[in-house]
Amino acid sequence: MEQPLFHYVAFALTVAGLVAIIASLIGCWATCMNTYCVLSMYFLIILSLLVAEFGVCLMITAWPQCLGLNLNETAMVKTLQANYGVPGNEQFTAAMDLAQTIFECCAINTSINYDTSLWKLQSLGNKELTVPLTCCKLMNRFEFTAYLDPVPLNATLCQALQTQDYEKSRHLDVSNE
Repeated sequence: MEQPLFHYVAFALTVAGLVAIIASLIGCWATCMNTYCVLSMYFLIILSLLVAEFGVCLMITAWPQCLGLNLNETAMVKTLQANYGVPGNEQFTAAMDLAQTIFECCAINTSINYDTSLWKLQSLGNKELTVPLTCCKLMNRFEFTAYLDPVPLNATLCQALQTQDYEKSRHLDVSNE
């Protein structure tokens, strides 16, 4: 698409709002005039709005790629590896930490995603960390700001390198949980 998705969404919502306003004016006019011609026009406008809405919902459900709603896992992993913990990308880091806290996950598909990230390779974070603390199972996970100050149940086991050591204290891959 030439423009960002939200440009088209804003345009579509504006047009839909204008059509709804016109339909409501015709509805008021139809009740005052009490003629079948105007009532038929009002009915057709309402019917076409419902059919168009159903078509858009069906298109989004059946073909999300046309709106750019598909997820490219490889691109997401590359974005994580390039932006997590990097100075200047604090909002991305906070968003990832929030997602990991809420969804109790680690990285995009596995904690290995962090092994080749700039955060790990350039030691931008704490050098003892194998994964961010939000990958660990947290004592304060029910607190609203837990992603800003995570308190792991067992930080030592969570940061271990062997799977059998960290499997009870770190959020695992989706396939393993």
